[in-house]
Amino acid sequence: MSFEFDSLFNFRDLGGLALDDDQATRHGLVFRSDALHGLSTSDRGYLLDGVGIGVIIDLRTAEEADGDGLQDQRIFPELETYHLSVMPEGRIGREPFPDGRDPVALAEGYYKNLVEGAPTIGKVFGIIADSLDRNIPVLFHCAAGRDRTGLIAAILLSLVGVRNDEIARDFLRSNHHAHHIVARLEQNPLYGASSTTGLGPALLQAQTMDIFLDLLRSRNGGALTWATSTGIPTPIIDALRVGLAPGITGMTG
Repeated sequence: MSFEFDSLFNFRDLGGLALDDDQATRHGLVFRSDALHGLSTSDRGYLLDGVGIGVIIDLRTAEEADGDGLQDQRIFPELETYHLSVMPEGRIGREPFPDGRDPVALAEGYYKNLVEGAPTIGKVFGIIADSLDRNIPVLFHCAAGRDRTGLIAAILLSLVGVRNDEIARDFLRSNHHAHHIVARLEQNPLYGASSTTGLGPALLQAQTMDIFLDLLRSRNGGALTWATSTGIPTPIIDALRVGLAPGITGMTG
């Protein structure tokens, strides 16, 4: 399923991804994206009326979201909006983060975010599970819709039984409009200060996601074991699976 936006470059549906049982995730329920503050009027209308988004989760720091984390709430006062940063305040634009040219370093960066952001990630999954239970389409995003958004997507998809190669395939779709995304981010001093100029956008590699999922398996026993050990309640995990993955009726490992 494709979407045409004027000002969103990394928006997509997490439906249609192959599960281990040869079925696929449901379309039209869970979406991922880059930041929403530059939406054109037509894009905003399409997001609300065409796609039907009813819940938005902003994974950025408060500093990135107008300083108070309420940017999406001001843009979409008619929707349920949540600000849940998966990274500590003050890190963006000040502390280096692997850009993707070194897949091992980027995978370790994702794992660090997973460990540090575990309580927040649990809250994110609770909101997604509730949205699925109510059949309300939900969108989560960060700035580029690539790293933090990619981390949440990878864990979510692994939890509901999506094949690893399909998780990597979705991950790589963030390369499609990388030049547009980088150009937009460089207009913001917060991101421009930490960008590597002259090299072009650092494209994601499938190896990064393969390594990250291997780290998750070797250090935590996989997504399900990580989720349960982190304290994410079984009913939330079940709701994610039942809502997004047809044929799955409960927590099976």
